Amino acid sequence: MTRSRLLILVAVAVLVAIFFALDLERYFTLAAMKDQQAAVAAYRDARPVLTALAYVALYIAVTGLSLPGASRIVDALLRRGWLERREDLHDRRMKRVGITPDGREVVDRIETARLAGLEDYAASLTPEQRNRLSSALSDLPHRS
Repeated sequence: MTRSRLLILVAVAVLVAIFFALDLERYFTLAAMKDQQAAVAAYRDARPVLTALAYVALYIAVTGLSLPGASRIVDALLRRGWLERREDLHDRRMKRVGITPDGREVVDRIETARLAGLEDYAASLTPEQRNRLSSALSDLPHRS
């Protein structure tokens, strides 16, 4: 094992030890994430550009660690016809990937199903629960 790989391994081991020593796993439970869901949504709605940039940065960091994985995902979406790949007009070394009309239909179907699920959930609430939910949501910032 090379020295640089050993240093990376030691750094990861130290970070994992710190993670558990500080009891940080409590923030990564389903219950903790559900508790923060409204706050995260409010932050996203208040700062959509910053949130999008953070998402892209996180995506780049994750795929930077797994470029073959990202390539396989893109290839699978290309095979299904949901994405298209074309050469960059200014730099032939680069490829541009974009969503196709079929891919847009898939996204629309997912969004429709998500909204239908939310509507079913809202319909399952009692009138009192709906009023409490409505009051809680009215305090959140709304997008125009």
